Amino acid sequence: MLMTYKVSVIMPNFNNGHYLDAALNSIWSQTIKVYEVIIIDNGSTDESFNIIQTHFNAGRPIKLIKIDRCFPAHARNIGFEQSSGDFIAFLDSDDLWPQYKLATQLAFLDKHPENQMVTGYVCYFDKANPAGNAPAEKSKTESIFHVHVGACLYKKSCFSILKYPFDSELKFGEDVDLLLRVRELNIPFTILKKNMLYYRLHPDSMMSNPDPRKASDFRLAAFKSLKRRLSLGIINDPLPNFSSFLEASHERS
Repeated sequence: MLMTYKVSVIMPNFNNGHYLDAALNSIWSQTIKVYEVIIIDNGSTDESFNIIQTHFNAGRPIKLIKIDRCFPAHARNIGFEQSSGDFIAFLDSDDLWPQYKLATQLAFLDKHPENQMVTGYVCYFDKANPAGNAPAEKSKTESIFHVHVGACLYKKSCFSILKYPFDSELKFGEDVDLLLRVRELNIPFTILKKNMLYYRLHPDSMMSNPDPRKASDFRLAAFKSLKRRLSLGIINDPLPNFSSFLEASHERS
């Protein structure tokens, strides 16, 4: 039954050719076959195109969209507009998915249809294994819950409630803004107590480099949330704590 679901994967890319092959292989290695992978390339000048072409020539369901340089939020929005799946997932081109990610999350949504999305823990790592599909045995790792869109799987209907996927004004924190809007609108979701994303730590990533917009954009996301809550008349009601969305203990037994 799960195989009837169409999963669209949206992947922004800019000069991540040295990680892109591994990211794509982590999608193909899922036990659930994806319907399409939409790569939005922000003007890469490295080997990215050759890697994408190799996967396309191998019969992989890739759609490539080339755009001018922009923030990841805008690139993801373009990918979303072109998607045709029933479920939407996002993976950055320098990160990896555990092999079980889609099967686990689709099974959970199948069992709990009231949920509009599901997420999970994020495993941060600095070295991949020889196969390039998981953290190396001697890699420094840390698994925590963190707001990261790559760990999530959404029903496409979730975005009909949200009205739009990402705030393209934000260079950083667009996934924080998205999950704030989910909580403001009481959209049901669950945090699974299992790694759903391998997040690669490396010196070329946006988050690794100093940028004053990191702090200012997170403040802007919080300000926009307060403004929306004021308009909704819920400014005095605290947003539910993330612990209230954690998967029930019996689900893992």
